[in-house]
Amino acid sequence: MKIDAAVKFIIVLLVIMIVSLGAALLIMNNSDDGDKETKPSVTTTLNDTTKPDSTSPDTTKPDATTPEATTTPEFTTTPKISTTPDVTTTPEVTTTPEVTTTPDETTAPDETDPPEIPDELLIEKSFKSDTGVSLNLRADVMAYKENGKIYLKVDLYLEHYTLGLGKRTSGNVLTINGENYTFSTAAISYSNNSKMANTLLYSTTVAVEYGETVEISAVFNSKLDKYSGIAIPSIEVEGTVEVK
Repeated sequence: MKIDAAVKFIIVLLVIMIVSLGAALLIMNNSDDGDKETKPSVTTTLNDTTKPDSTSPDTTKPDATTPEATTTPEFTTTPKISTTPDVTTTPEVTTTPEVTTTPDETTAPDETDPPEIPDELLIEKSFKSDTGVSLNLRADVMAYKENGKIYLKVDLYLEHYTLGLGKRTSGNVLTINGENYTFSTAAISYSNNSKMANTLLYSTTVAVEYGETVEISAVFNSKLDKYSGIAIPSIEVEGTVEVK
């Protein structure tokens, strides 16, 4: 009987302990649930996390500042500043055609000395060879007074039509009163059978005395094997003038 009473006592004690434990667990669960239910009020993540809403309008830099800050279309006034077409007045500045007065300054034709005119012309005379063809040597003689002195000028011309002649550097002599003057001639190339040419071969001027008789002769070394069917190795001319 004592054993049964002890067992009962133990069972009752266990039941009390179980009930107490269950109550404690229930209280603990209720306290935990209370804490968990208040976390939403404490953690204002849902209410406080308004950064996207509160800062989105401020942080939307593309919407807020892009239209106002990016004023490149307004400030890029390159077309207005680049006034190159207005500044480049080169066509107006380049007055070269007006400055270059070279044609006006070149007065060489006006400054050329006029031909000398003797104080007094005394005589003019001509002598010409007679070769029998249209190729002859002519001597034009002029005596004149200049600054109280008398001069005699002799010009030797070769009269010809069509003629091709090389240089003649020897055998050409002009003699005035026994004084010899040798000369050379350049090549001659002339092609015209209708107009006679007068080619100057040599010219010289000497002093003479008034009333003097001057003998003049000349030889041109033509060296022509044939001219108008005639051989003309040389051409000679001579004459006399009296200076008065």
